[in-house]
Amino acid sequence: MTLVTCNRCRLVMFEVTLEQAVKEVQTFNEMFDQLSLEKQLMIYGGHKATIENYKKCLGCQGSYKYFKDAKEGDAPDGVTINPILRRDQSEPKSQVMMVAKFLGLSCLVLIVMLLMSAVALIILKVIFDDTSGFGLLLICFALSMVFTWIFFYAKDSSPK
Repeated sequence: MTLVTCNRCRLVMFEVTLEQAVKEVQTFNEMFDQLSLEKQLMIYGGHKATIENYKKCLGCQGSYKYFKDAKEGDAPDGVTINPILRRDQSEPKSQVMMVAKFLGLSCLVLIVMLLMSAVALIILKVIFDDTSGFGLLLICFALSMVFTWIFFYAKDSSPK
């Protein structure tokens, strides 16, 4: 068990992995669901546990990422120490967020490609009186989308 100290309020907590936190949340919520509504409200304020409980300091609500290793004497003997998510942990990316990020990047590339293509077509028309660059425009657009996908996929699927 690794003890850590909050950089803001100096509260000492112990680190848990994301997997441990998820398991504890599930266990608590199963127990919570077995209680009467009166006990849920009286003992726990009617609130179920969430992973968010493990992301914030109990003292100042600071992020779990702003803790440091505890030193001897940071926590007095006999004090209750609560869990907090380990500093190097993060929630897995949801598939929806990954798709949204990809679509956002793709839209940005699309806008840039369209602007570049419009400039290229204007130059072709004005200087060379030629608009046959439309086929080239479509090829450039398709290639930019392929490269965008490759860049996104390679970046987010690389081993950690």
